[in-house]
Amino acid sequence: ILVLGIVVGRWLAPGTEQRIAPVSATKEDVTWTCSMHPDIRQPEPGDCPICGMDLIPLESDGHDHNDNAIMLSDNAMKLAGIRTTVVQSADPVKTSRLNAVVESDERRVYSLSSHLSGRVEDLSIDFVGQKVTQGEVIAMVYAPELVSAQKELFEALKIKDEHPEWVEAAKMKLKNWKLSDKQIERIIASGRPEENFPVLADRSGYVTRMHVKRGDYIKQGQAIYEISDLQSVWVMLDVYESDIAWIRQGDSVNITLSSLPGKDFSGSVDYIDPVIDTRTRVAKARVNLGNPDGILKPGMYGTGLVFSHLIDYENFPVVPASSVMWTGKRSIVYVAIDTEKGTDFQLRQVTLGPDLGNRFVVLDGLKPGERIAVEGTFSIDAATQLSGKPSMMNPEGMSFRSAHDHSDMDMEATDISQEDHTTMDMSTALTAMSISDEAKTALAVVYDRYLDLKDALVADKSGKARKELLKFKKELEAVDMALFGDAAHRLFMSERETMLAHIPEKKKLSDIERSRAAFEYVSNGMITLAKAFLPQEGTFYVQHCPMAFNNKGADWISREHDIRNPYFGSSMLTCGDVTDTLGTK
Repeated sequence: ILVLGIVVGRWLAPGTEQRIAPVSATKEDVTWTCSMHPDIRQPEPGDCPICGMDLIPLESDGHDHNDNAIMLSDNAMKLAGIRTTVVQSADPVKTSRLNAVVESDERRVYSLSSHLSGRVEDLSIDFVGQKVTQGEVIAMVYAPELVSAQKELFEALKIKDEHPEWVEAAKMKLKNWKLSDKQIERIIASGRPEENFPVLADRSGYVTRMHVKRGDYIKQGQAIYEISDLQSVWVMLDVYESDIAWIRQGDSVNITLSSLPGKDFSGSVDYIDPVIDTRTRVAKARVNLGNPDGILKPGMYGTGLVFSHLIDYENFPVVPASSVMWTGKRSIVYVAIDTEKGTDFQLRQVTLGPDLGNRFVVLDGLKPGERIAVEGTFSIDAATQLSGKPSMMNPEGMSFRSAHDHSDMDMEATDISQEDHTTMDMSTALTAMSISDEAKTALAVVYDRYLDLKDALVADKSGKARKELLKFKKELEAVDMALFGDAAHRLFMSERETMLAHIPEKKKLSDIERSRAAFEYVSNGMITLAKAFLPQEGTFYVQHCPMAFNNKGADWISREHDIRNPYFGSSMLTCGDVTDTLGTK
């Protein structure tokens, strides 16, 4: 707070040279302010009623008449790390990250059938997965009908001079059982019937299923094996309801597989399920990939990036995601307007369209050619808020506080509804509050309990989740409120009360879903405190599941980057995305 107040005070107040120089007694309309508390304004010099520092004159530069904007010089923008860009219309391409599984191409699955009826004497293929080559012997069958047909041939040979046509008829009967001329001649040469006959593979592939065993009796046309030709495979993508509106046939897909690191496979969506699975709440999208080297194996798991061209939004402006700030249901940006003495930044409410990952389509509120802030937006918002201009926290703006008006110096924490929780979250991000080491130590214990609770929900352990939730409540109640001062105290108390209010009594935690409902509110509060205080060392990830609570969506914090969903557990363990990264330097 101290650092932020000094920086913002330097923006809103004149330079050092101007503060040292005497102010003309004849100059009219001089307003005095505090560099630490720029919302203090009075018409005469004196001391700041909050910190006791000398008040300094607020220079009127010809821009204070604009009640909706704040002017920043080039130096102030550099100091705050503010960067702007011109709004443009662009080809909107939405990237969807989907779970992917390799499966056999159903169009290249075949049955190897027997052309004989009889008893299976031997099988050449012993296990699923074995490769079969076209023309290879896959089984030996004892065929009584074929033995009888051979005997008929031998009887016909005895009278071939009188009835040669009988010999040809007997041979044709054998050929109908797929015996070749060479086999028939060998039988004639041996002078006795053969009992066991081979069944040959009429296609090549890999055995995916075995239908018979040695000693089984089979009929003509009965399947012995099922094989799959893996020269091409299908990659099936899980398309959640939140993504299905954007995925179209023909969309480009880039696929990576966990078992083949460093390799990418490109294809396109050639089919999308017309229905959604009521159990998993996903539809399947299919990508057909060639597999001439056989490195793609059914069952491999990976990720598919689908690039969808949103032709319905081609003429709309597209802005970087970093330029947009959220306050509940509203989305705002800061529009930059060049002036002679610097740049005016004015809050503008916008209506967002599809999320393109690192960009947003803007449906209303901006036009191509306008310039907006894309970095340092929180610094701009902090300055506008302290100046009483329209800001994220106060879209209508507020009047400045008189040096003699102390009515709100000890503001009590107010209740925060779940709908407005995002507003408080953004507020903490801009203030970058610092707290004592003792406060961080106390909060670190609470975060350890929170992560234990999250792990119990991931594991679907209802009893352990209930136990960890009550432990978390006990640790949160035990934090000494005196460790926090001023704004940090108000923020902690507000989040603490909201979290405690949504943790039921032990007897009401009858099942794991009640624990998960409480966990949503607990997570929102812990995310807010984490962004404001960063109480623990290391990196944390804010993760989001769009399908939680009937597609309302919910967030949580994790130490691991990989998604392990506490709201669904094993039923949809990997549903979600990383939306933010928190960490101490």
